[in-house]
Amino acid sequence: MTTLASLAAQAAGDSWTTHTIERFGGTIDYPGQVFAPVPQDVEEGDQVFVSTDDEARLAVGSWLNEGGFSPGELKNNLLRGAREASLTYEPGGKTWFVLSGYEGDDIYYQKIMFSCDGSVVTAFGLTYPTVRRARYDPIVERMEDSFRPGRRCP
Repeated sequence: MTTLASLAAQAAGDSWTTHTIERFGGTIDYPGQVFAPVPQDVEEGDQVFVSTDDEARLAVGSWLNEGGFSPGELKNNLLRGAREASLTYEPGGKTWFVLSGYEGDDIYYQKIMFSCDGSVVTAFGLTYPTVRRARYDPIVERMEDSFRPGRRCP
């Protein structure tokens, strides 16, 4: 039987890499042997990673909060757009929030952080198959702990 401690040890044993979001300087650690960056033509600062088994996707990015949204307003906008998702976890604070739950056969986890007096939004999102939660839940926990918002203010 796999225990939570052994899963955490497995995630801790993975080779972790720090990704820096170029635009505003946010960072997140991810297991380099599990996720590989996808070459893409996107705005500077946004990056997508796919797991080596092609089961999970990680997206990291930051942008200017041109609409002047508060964390609550942005959260409500995201929830309105997630009609087919089942929300099971939604903690938050003055400058951040998390949305997590199920969408079809997948688990999704999104963390959004505001910085620079609310003018910069930095986010990461991870989706993975529910049947692989024993592998990915400890990874999500470590990524969430390492995630930092951008501090290069416009």
